[in-house]
Amino acid sequence: MSATQGEPDDEPNDGHLATKWLGQDAVTSVHPQAQSPLFRLPPEMRRLIFLIALAETNVDTKPYVPGISESHFNDVSLEQMKDIYTRRLRHRMFDLECPAWLRPGSVCPQTIPLDLLVTCKRVYNETHRLIPYIKIHKFYLVHGPGATSKSSRGPKPALQYIPPPGVEVRNLHLLTQLRYFRYSRLSLQHQLAKVASDIEHLQLTLRPLSAIVPGRWITLFHEPFLVNPYTLSSTSLEDMEFTRKRMARGETLQIATDGWAGAFLDFPALRTLTMEFDHNELQQENLERLAQWSRQWRLPLPGNRVLVSETPPSMRTWRGMRTHDDWNCHVCGKPFPQPRTQCENCQWRARGRGPRMITWTVTWVARKSEP
Repeated sequence: MSATQGEPDDEPNDGHLATKWLGQDAVTSVHPQAQSPLFRLPPEMRRLIFLIALAETNVDTKPYVPGISESHFNDVSLEQMKDIYTRRLRHRMFDLECPAWLRPGSVCPQTIPLDLLVTCKRVYNETHRLIPYIKIHKFYLVHGPGATSKSSRGPKPALQYIPPPGVEVRNLHLLTQLRYFRYSRLSLQHQLAKVASDIEHLQLTLRPLSAIVPGRWITLFHEPFLVNPYTLSSTSLEDMEFTRKRMARGETLQIATDGWAGAFLDFPALRTLTMEFDHNELQQENLERLAQWSRQWRLPLPGNRVLVSETPPSMRTWRGMRTHDDWNCHVCGKPFPQPRTQCENCQWRARGRGPRMITWTVTWVARKSEP
């Protein structure tokens, strides 16, 4: 059985999970639990059961913004949706209580239920070392829960991920800004320098938010989504299209290792990379071309390895909030929705909602570099 996220690389032959997963704090004197149907199953099946039982769940009782849950991002029709704001807030341009970093998967904290670990000693031995490989640590760069402006008296915006003391960080989800990400490799190096040597699975969500002003919800949804691993500086739609056409003609281009794509050379343990491209429906064609083109990227890793995309990218849609919208309606051009407007987009705006959002997801896996 091949190793995947949360699974060991080798298989035992004694009916137990691999001993490499047992730390020094494992209990060595345990009852074999031979009477239990669970422990009569093969280790592979027990592992799957444990991974399902220890999967992260949302702490719905502690939402980041009161009243906002995952269901508010469902891509439903106007007739199906429910108003989430009071009438007083419906016609405001931007609701500061609903920040632009809110998106599916980021409405509340997540936790791993640990009740399973205290059922018996053998279960503890076989599960407690799985936790670092299951837990997905999230890092919101500047924009996220608890972020404040530099002028406030609260904590400064988070510019570097600091792992909790004594915690192994194997899986990390970085939610960053497109402008921060697409320049030199130094930005990503600095942000994840504390955990770069340990990360095995990295997920990057690129958001068109402002670069350094978390206290003011300035969005950049009016700008195109630009990411190019073959350039050192900022790119343009023309540059991206020119590079894509050159590769379509069969030209071999070199990754700009001094740019953001070269940052992965500092991740010696990296096994998978997942990138999410977020934008609104106005950039649908641009995002689809980018997602399809990104499958051709071969991102360098240390140790004569390379990240390659072996599966087609996937797309999902969700309904954004007002802070995901531009200042004026992109259909009728009016800044404030009229009470009885015929513009469908303004009807969404009048209910405190924004445009349809699109997220393309692309995954790369580490492979040995071909000579």
